[in-house]
Amino acid sequence: MKRPWLVLVVVGLGVFANSLDNPFHFDDHHSIEYNPNIRSLDRIPGYLVDPGAFSSRPRGFMYRPLLLTTYAVDHAAWGHGEAFGYRLTNLALHVAMSALFAIWVHRLLRRRGLALAAGVLFLAHPVHAEVVNYVSSRSDLLSGLLLLLATVALKTDRRALGIAGYAAALLSKSTAVTLPVLLALSQFTRGAVDGLSRSWWAAMAAVTAGYIGVLAATR
Repeated sequence: MKRPWLVLVVVGLGVFANSLDNPFHFDDHHSIEYNPNIRSLDRIPGYLVDPGAFSSRPRGFMYRPLLLTTYAVDHAAWGHGEAFGYRLTNLALHVAMSALFAIWVHRLLRRRGLALAAGVLFLAHPVHAEVVNYVSSRSDLLSGLLLLLATVALKTDRRALGIAGYAAALLSKSTAVTLPVLLALSQFTRGAVDGLSRSWWAAMAAVTAGYIGVLAATR
């Protein structure tokens, strides 16, 4: 099949089309629907220094500037109070992550058909339904996508891209800080990540330390 990504798009729309018109719910209300901080693209630079921009609640602090940037872009594209566009963005990110997962499987097993099947299963599995149906789960989706991108980049010797992906994942959700631990553990598997040099470990340590420093400074 010349365009396997098209299969993922079709499957994604088929599986999740009935959820796209659902309204905002739970944390979507304070972090998106009623959040005045995402209603202008001019606010984007401020996300880097203001964790209070995450929510309409006075004490709704969360340092996720890249996530907020995607919300602001969605608001500019779709307008206030319209959940459809936000959920469509989540679906696009989920399809992209499924494609990246398929690429990862292909690099491990060198079997294109099996890799595509793995990507479809990843896309359609019920355990992943929340990341499309619940807009606020974009934090998990975005950080997961960027972490997988970082891992694939490191595997293919595009290590600057890997470090950039790790940094971007941290700006989406703090759980991304686990990547260096996961990479260290992967050294004991079937060569999932081969021989990262000390300089790249140092780069990841510097990014991690910088991120923790920003958290301390902004909170």
